[in-house]
Amino acid sequence: MSAKDWNGVITSWNKGAERLFGYAAEEAVGQNITLIIPPDRHDEERAIVERLMRGERVDHFETVRMRKDGSMLDVALTISPMKDAAGAIVGASKLARDITERKRAEAALRQAQADLAYMSRVTTMGELTASLAHEIRQPISAAVTNARTCLRWLGREAPDVAEASEAASRIVKDATRAADIISRISLLFKKGALQRELVDVMT
Repeated sequence: MSAKDWNGVITSWNKGAERLFGYAAEEAVGQNITLIIPPDRHDEERAIVERLMRGERVDHFETVRMRKDGSMLDVALTISPMKDAAGAIVGASKLARDITERKRAEAALRQAQADLAYMSRVTTMGELTASLAHEIRQPISAAVTNARTCLRWLGREAPDVAEASEAASRIVKDATRAADIISRISLLFKKGALQRELVDVMT
């Protein structure tokens, strides 16, 4: 628990604050509250002060504060306006709770969920690959057949270029179809956002 005036000067600093931030009371009292606020969070503090000046209480505000050794600390703040005998708001009392371990646990959980989703995609990929194996073999087999046909047309005593050209066109179509199926399946192996789309393997 700590307290500060409207200028941000720390007016009280208890044992809990000493343990949390590493500053003894004699080091903190009289210093500006920015002592424990990272430079990129100063605007955040001004917004809190504006709310307090309107008489609002700030509950469970999650942010980052800085310890004496320079390390960052995830905290949840509860801040209440302090009033004098006449009811005028003269400062604020602040209770900071260390939530670093909770944040780490949440990050670990998110990573575990992402890894699980990835493994699920890989498993699905394996099952899908097995079920589509014959579909992939089909255009490849057709391409081989058309290639042989093309060679036969060209190998005649009087090569039939027109028929060979048609067979070659079918080879291109079959090979393109097989390559398209393979490339679409390989997308599922990529670690990232899963993109779902319909694939017609029969055309």
